[in-house]
Amino acid sequence: MAEAKPRTSPSSSSSSNGTQVSDSAPLDLAAAKSGPPLLARTTSRPARHEDIAANSQWSTATQDATADDFDFEKHLKHILRKADKNGVNRRDLGVTFKNLTVKGEGSGISYGSSLTGTLKSIPALPQTLKAARHPKTKVILDEFTGMVKAGEMLLVLGRPGSGCTSFLKTLACQTESFKEIDGTISYDGAAPEEMAKHHRGDLAYLPEDDAHLPHLTVGQTLDFAAAARTPAVGGRVGSREETITRKRDVLLSLFGLKHTFNTKVGDDLVRGVSGGERKRVSIAELLSTGCKIGCHDNSTRGLDASTAVEYCRALRIATDLGNLTTILSIYQAGEQLYELFDKVCVIYAGQQVFYGPMGDAVAYFKDMGYEPQPRQTSADFLVAVTDPKGRFVRDGYEGRVPKTAEDFVRHWKKSEHYKQLVDEVDRELQHHGTEQGQQRIENFRESARADIVKRQSPKSSFLISYPMMVRLAMKRRYQMQMGDIATLAIVSIAALFQALIVGSVYFQMPKDTSGFYSRGGVIFFAILYNSFTGMAEITSSYSQRPIVVRQRGYAMIRPSADILAMTLVDLPFKAISIIVFDIVLYFMAGLGYTADQFFIFLLFTYITNIAMLIFFRMLASANRYESNATTVAGLGVLIIAIYVGYAIPRPSMRVYFRWLSYAQPVSFGFEALLANEFRKLNVPCAQLAPSGPGYAGVATANQVCTTAGSAPGQTIVRGLDYLEANFGYKWSHTWRNFGFIFAYLFFFLAINLITYEIQRDETVGGGVMLFRRGHAPKELVDAIEGAGSGGDAEKGDANARPELDTAVDEKEKNAAADTLKSASDVFTWRNVNYTVPVKGGERKLLSDVSGYVAPGKMTALMGESGAGKTTLLNVLAQRVSVGVVTGDMLVNGKPLPQSFQRQTGYCQQQDTHMATTTVREALVFSALLRQPRTTPKAEKLAYVEEIIKLLEMEAYAEALVGEVGMGLNVEQRKRLTIGVELAAKPALLIFLDEPTSGLDSQSSWSIMLLLRKLADHGQAILATIHQPSSELFQQFDRLLLLMKGGKTVFFGDLGKNSQTMLEYFHARSDKKCEERDNPAEYILDVIGAGASSKSDKDWSQLWNESDLAKKTQDDIDRFHAEKEGQESAADKSPDAGLSYAAPITQQFTIVLKRVFQHYNRDPTYVTAKLMLNIIAGLFIGFSFWKSSLDQAGTQNFLFAVFMAVVIAAPLSQQLQPKFIGLRSLYNARERPSRMYSWPVFVASAIIVEMPYNIVCGTIFFVCWYWTVGFPYTTDRAGYAYAMYMVFELYYPTFAQAVASFSPNAMAASVLFSTFFSFVIIFNGVVQPPVQLPYFWRSLTPFTYLIEGLVANALGGRRLSCTYPQFQILNPPAGQQCLDYLAPYNAAAGSYAEVLPNGDCGLCTYATGDAFLRTFSMSFSHRWRNFGLLFAYCLFNVAAVFVGFYLFSIFDWSKLSRKSTKSKKSDKTTPQAKSTKEGAVPPQEQARD
Repeated sequence: MAEAKPRTSPSSSSSSNGTQVSDSAPLDLAAAKSGPPLLARTTSRPARHEDIAANSQWSTATQDATADDFDFEKHLKHILRKADKNGVNRRDLGVTFKNLTVKGEGSGISYGSSLTGTLKSIPALPQTLKAARHPKTKVILDEFTGMVKAGEMLLVLGRPGSGCTSFLKTLACQTESFKEIDGTISYDGAAPEEMAKHHRGDLAYLPEDDAHLPHLTVGQTLDFAAAARTPAVGGRVGSREETITRKRDVLLSLFGLKHTFNTKVGDDLVRGVSGGERKRVSIAELLSTGCKIGCHDNSTRGLDASTAVEYCRALRIATDLGNLTTILSIYQAGEQLYELFDKVCVIYAGQQVFYGPMGDAVAYFKDMGYEPQPRQTSADFLVAVTDPKGRFVRDGYEGRVPKTAEDFVRHWKKSEHYKQLVDEVDRELQHHGTEQGQQRIENFRESARADIVKRQSPKSSFLISYPMMVRLAMKRRYQMQMGDIATLAIVSIAALFQALIVGSVYFQMPKDTSGFYSRGGVIFFAILYNSFTGMAEITSSYSQRPIVVRQRGYAMIRPSADILAMTLVDLPFKAISIIVFDIVLYFMAGLGYTADQFFIFLLFTYITNIAMLIFFRMLASANRYESNATTVAGLGVLIIAIYVGYAIPRPSMRVYFRWLSYAQPVSFGFEALLANEFRKLNVPCAQLAPSGPGYAGVATANQVCTTAGSAPGQTIVRGLDYLEANFGYKWSHTWRNFGFIFAYLFFFLAINLITYEIQRDETVGGGVMLFRRGHAPKELVDAIEGAGSGGDAEKGDANARPELDTAVDEKEKNAAADTLKSASDVFTWRNVNYTVPVKGGERKLLSDVSGYVAPGKMTALMGESGAGKTTLLNVLAQRVSVGVVTGDMLVNGKPLPQSFQRQTGYCQQQDTHMATTTVREALVFSALLRQPRTTPKAEKLAYVEEIIKLLEMEAYAEALVGEVGMGLNVEQRKRLTIGVELAAKPALLIFLDEPTSGLDSQSSWSIMLLLRKLADHGQAILATIHQPSSELFQQFDRLLLLMKGGKTVFFGDLGKNSQTMLEYFHARSDKKCEERDNPAEYILDVIGAGASSKSDKDWSQLWNESDLAKKTQDDIDRFHAEKEGQESAADKSPDAGLSYAAPITQQFTIVLKRVFQHYNRDPTYVTAKLMLNIIAGLFIGFSFWKSSLDQAGTQNFLFAVFMAVVIAAPLSQQLQPKFIGLRSLYNARERPSRMYSWPVFVASAIIVEMPYNIVCGTIFFVCWYWTVGFPYTTDRAGYAYAMYMVFELYYPTFAQAVASFSPNAMAASVLFSTFFSFVIIFNGVVQPPVQLPYFWRSLTPFTYLIEGLVANALGGRRLSCTYPQFQILNPPAGQQCLDYLAPYNAAAGSYAEVLPNGDCGLCTYATGDAFLRTFSMSFSHRWRNFGLLFAYCLFNVAAVFVGFYLFSIFDWSKLSRKSTKSKKSDKTTPQAKSTKEGAVPPQEQARD
C-alpha cells in the first residue's frame, strides 16, 4: 500500500506552531510543575527511601486531606518519612522480560450464528469439527524484550487490537485467557507463578471499562477498597482505622471526588455519579491497593483533558516518591502527558517495534524515515507510524522505510537501541541471580509478609484474614441493602400483596374434611412462593460477578467470602419479607391456631427460602453464561413444582422419577408443613356416602367418609391418617426433614463458595469480527473455516492474523462525498436555560446559552465533566423529556419544523445498534425509513453504497454489528453510527456526542477527517469533544466552551492556529498558551477545569461583559434577517409536514423483516425456547406416563394440564428481556430520530414471537400429549392442539403486556411472576372452585384453558377404581351392596362393586363427567372456552399497545402543564415531561 500523503492543516503549514514532538528532550519537570499546586512536582528522578528520610525541608505535619489547599506531594513525602522513622519495611518491585511471546486461540474472525446458517453449515460439518479439534494458534505478542524498574513510568502505545491490553495483562499476571506464554518474565528475581500465587495484590491491572456495585456510594466503595488492602501493624503508619480514612480521603481529594462522597456510584440503570467521575473512582480503587506494579489500560478515557493530566501527574508523583512501577496505555496522549513518562513501548500488530527512553522514541522513527506532521504530538506520531494510512515518509526515504510489522521488527533488532536494551536486560536478569539480587527479592518477601495480619497465612496474597474479609464484606452488603432499600420495600410489599390475595382465596378454610384439599393447596403455594422468589438472584449474581472477580485480582477479598457475607446479611432481610407474608397468609387462611404450629410454619418456610436462595446463586456461580443458568433454573422450578409431593403424591410417583422428590429440599419442607398442619386436625367428615334422598335415618355404621384415610362407620377423620393414606407423610419425620433441608442448604452453599472462588474473568477474551455466513470477503474465508496448520509453533498459523483492507481511493471518497446533501439553513439558539427537578428542589443545568451552527462549519462543544455539554446537545436536538427548557431554538429565525428530529442526525456516544444486523443492513434500514418517500428505492440503496465508500466500510459491510469484543470494534461502530445518520440525508445539521471517545489518536484523526469532509461539502456539524489534540482541535471552525453550571465561557471562531480564541483568553489571564501547548488543554486549565483545579476569575461573567458575547447576539439577529422569508430545506421537503418519511405500510414491512432477521440470528434465544419446550414436554409426559382412567389417573390428567400451563412462566422469563431490549433500542435511537411509529414497533414485536411459539408449542404438544395418555381420537386431539396453540399466543402477549409498562427486565420478571401466580391460583386447580369467589375464577383465562383441556380429556369417558381406591362400607343387615348404593350412585355419579374378598366397595367417580362436576367443569363448554381464551389473547394484544403508549409515549406532564406554563416567560419552550426510557434521564443530563 502506498504511504499516505502529508496532512495539511488549515491553520498551520510548519511544525513551528502549536504542540510539537519531542526529539530527544529529557523528562520536562517544568511541564509537570506547571499544573495545579497540589500536583506540582519538584523531583526529576525517583526519590529513594533514604533521600526522603534525610531531607529535612519537607513537611513534618500531615496535611488534612479534606482541606481545600491539600498538597498531595507534601502529604506523601511526610507519610513516607514517618514510615521510615517507624521502621516500616517498604518494598518496591520492577519487572524484566525477554523474548516474551504470548499466544492465543482463534483468528479473530468468525461467522455470526443463525438458524438458517446452522442448516447451511451441515454439509461442512466435518471441516467444522476438524477446525474445532485443531484451533488456530495466534501469536498475540511476539518476542517482547524490556525492563521497567521501580520508580519508572512506561507508556505503551499502539492501535486498538495491536496487543497493548494483552501486554499489560501479561505483566500484571492476568493470563488466564491466553493459550501459552513463552520467554522470560522476572519480577526482580521472582517468577510470575510466585507473584500470581503469593503477591497478587502487588500487581494490579485496571481495565478500560468501569464496573462497580451501583448502590454503594463513592465513599463506601473506597472505604471497602482501602480496608481490604490496609496492611498489618508492621506495614502501616497509624492505626487501621486512621490508615483507611487517610487513604480514602487522599484519593477523594486527589481526584476531585469529595463532593460525591455520599453519591451512589451508579450504572446504566441506577442514578449515580457521571461517567468521568466513575472512571476516577476506578482509578482510585486501584491506587488504594498499594500495588507496586500498576497497569492502567486506557484509563484516561472519559476524562476531560485537564483531569487526565492531573491524574497522570499524580501517578508521576506517587511513582517517584513511592518508588512504584507504573505502566499505562493511552489512546490519546497530549504532550504534557507524554513528557511525564520515562520509557515508551511502541507495538505494531503484536510486534514490539521500539522500547526505550521517552526522549529517544521520536528521533528513532524520524531516523527510520518517517516525518511527524504539524501540531502532531509525540504519542500521536509514534502510533501513526504503525498505521499505513496515517504515517508520512520523509523526502528521500520513499524506498527505504519499513512498511510491514515484520519490516519494523527487523529494523528494530538491528538498531543500537535494541542492542543496548538487550544488554541492559541481560545484566538485570543476571543481577537477579546474584546474592545481592536474591537478598533484594527476599527483602521484598519479608516486607510482603509483614503486611499480612497474624491470622492469615504468611504465603497468602491477601492482607486480611478470612473472618476479616467476611466482616468487611458483610458491612458492604449491608450498605448495599440499605442503598437499595426501595427494592427491599418493593419485595416486602409484593409479599404482602401476594399474601392478601392468596389469603382471600383460602380465607378461613372449612374446619372439616372439605378443607383438606385447600390446606394442601395453600401450603403448596406458600412454600413454592417463598422458594422461587430467589430466582431474581441469578441476574444480580451475573451483574456483580465482574466486580468481585476484579477485586479478587486486586487481592482485596476472596469471592467465597463475599458470597458467604451476602448469605449472612440476607438472613435478617429475607426474614422481613417472609414474616410479612407468613403472618398475613397464615391467619387469613385459618391454619392451625397454636403457637408451636405457627412458629414451625415460619421456621420451615424461612429455612426453605434460604436454601433455595442459595440454590439459585449456586446455579449462577456454576454456569458460565446466564442463559444456561436460567434454563437450568426453569427446569429446576418445573421439577420442584411436580415432585414437591402435591401434584403427584409420593406413593403415586413413577419409580424412575421418584428420586426427584428426595433430590431437592422443598419436598422435605412441604412434608413438614403439611404434617405440622394436619397433626392436630381431627375434623368431621364433610361428605358421607351414601347420603341424600332415600338414605334418611341411615346409621353411621353403614356409611363411609369419601375422604382418604377414613374408616368405615367413622364420622371423624384424623388428619395424620389422611396424610399417610394420601401422601405417605408422617409427623415423626419433621425434624428429620429439617435436617435434610439444612444439609441441602450447606451443600448448595459449599458448591456456591467453591464455584464462585474459581470464577474466570469474562472480560479477558480478545475481539472477534463476525460475518454473515457466505458473505465474508474471499481473502478471509480460510481464516474463518480453516483448521490450524500445526506448522510453526513459534510463529503460529499464518491465517490466524487476517488483515482487512479498508483502503478506498481518495477520488472514490470525494465522489461519494459529492452525493451528500448540503445544508443551507442556520440553526440558532438564544438564552437557553434548562432546569430539572432534584431531591429537595431544582437544579439548573444550562444558564443563558446562546450560539449558532452554520452550513459548512464544524462547531466544537467543550467543557469539563459535568459542565453540560451532552445536556446542551440533547436540549438542542429536542431529546430531553424531563425538566423545563426556556429560550429560543430556531431554524432560519422560524420555529423548529415538525420534521426537525428526522431532518437532523444525532450520533450518540454509546453507538447503539441492533447487534444482529450487518453494517449494510443498518444503513439500508435508515435510508429506506428516513429519506423522503418520493425518493425511489433504487436511489436510496445506491446512496447507501456511496456512504459505505465514504466511510471506508466496504471491507466489513457484511460484518455483524455484534457487541464490543464480539463484533465491530469501537472505531468501526463509531463510523457506523455516523453512517446511519448520513444515510438519512439530514437536511439541517448533524449532532455528535463524543465522536472520538474510546478511540486511539489515529482513529480519532480518521473520524475528524471524515467530519471535516462532511463540513467541506456543506454539512453543518455540532460535536462535543473531551480530549482533542492540537491537530484535532484545529479541524473545528468554532468553539462553544461551557463551565460547571452550564454557563458560557466562550463562543466564537477559533481562527488560524486558534489565535482568535487565544487572544480572548490571553487578554483575561496572566497565563499564556506557549507554542508547544495544546490550546484545548490550555483553555480548560485557565478556567479551572479539572478534578481539583480552581480559578480566581468568574469566566462566565467575563464572557457576558465581552464584545464577543454582544457580537454573538448580533450574528444571530443578522442570520435571522438574512433568512427572513426563506423556506428551510425541511420546509421544502415533499414530506415536510409528516412526522415520518415512510408510509405506515412500508414502515411495517421493513421493521417486521428486520425483527424476523434478528430472531433468526439469535439462535441462543430460539434454542433455549425450543429445548425448554422439548425437555419440559418429555419430563411432564413421562412423569404422568400413560395415566389410567381411574381415580388417581383423573388427578394425573388434571395436573398434567396444570403443569403444561405452568411452563409458560420460564418461557416468559426468556421472552421479556428480548422485548425490553428491542424497546430500549427503539426508545434510545429510532424513535427520537423519527424512523418509524411506535404502533409499528409493537405490532412487529408481537408478530415475530408467534411462529416461533407455535413451532415450539407444537413440539411440546407432541412430546406431552401422547406420553400422558390423552385421548387419541382426531376430534379430541385436534381440539387439544388448537386450544394449546391459542395458549401459545396467550402467554407471550401477556408477558409482553407486563413488560410494556416495566422499566427493566428485573421489574418485568417480578411483575410477571406476581400476575402469573394469580392466574394460577384462581383457575380452580389448587383451590376447589366451590370455595373460590366466582369473580376471581371467571376472571382468569387459565380457568377456561384448563377446563377446555381437562374436559376434553375426561368428558364422556368411563372411570374405574383399583382395589386401594375403593371406599369400604358395611351395608345394613339384609341389604345387598349394589342394591343399597344404587340410588346414591345414580345421583352422585359413582359406582359400587363387591370386591373379591366380599367387601362392599364404593368408587367415587364412575365417569369423567362426575369428576369434572367437582371442579365445576363441563365437556359442553369446550368451544366456549376456546373462544374466551382467544378473546383474552386479543385483550393482551391491546394491553401491549396501551402499556407501551402509557409508559414510553404518553406525556404525563400534560396533566399539569397549565400550572407550569403560567410561571414561564413568553419565550418559553416548555418541555416538562415525564422521564421516558428513550429520552436522556436527568442523571445523564446532569452529569454529562
